[in-house]
Amino acid sequence: MRRSLASTATAAILAVTAPFAGAAEETPAGLFRVGDTGVRCLKQPCPWRGVVPVDDESVAAGAVPPAYAGDAPPVIAARAELLDQVRREIWRAWAAGGCLLVHGRFDRRGAAAVPVLAVDRIIGPCSR
Repeated sequence: MRRSLASTATAAILAVTAPFAGAAEETPAGLFRVGDTGVRCLKQPCPWRGVVPVDDESVAAGAVPPAYAGDAPPVIAARAELLDQVRREIWRAWAAGGCLLVHGRFDRRGAAAVPVLAVDRIIGPCSR
């Protein structure tokens, strides 16, 4: 019984973590607006903050539906030397109702479909 419980626990951990390995490389890199989506609603829930994929910086805010929306940013990933700065800037813009244009990858990974924004670089504030 103890060995089968340990095997089951190990299998469950591998099932959840395996999709994370290499998933960022499979998702193509692109531009994303992070923070204010430009969407305004008369009724809740409203995706007014989120992650919006855009082809280029000139795409009007609110013209593309968000890939993610929520009260808090998705999980943020970046190279180790940039991670703290990237998280701080995204959280600051998110809390202030601002918007940042970033280059990176967005993916929903694993059995729990955890949204992850892997940032290569922050380009700057979104143009409106």
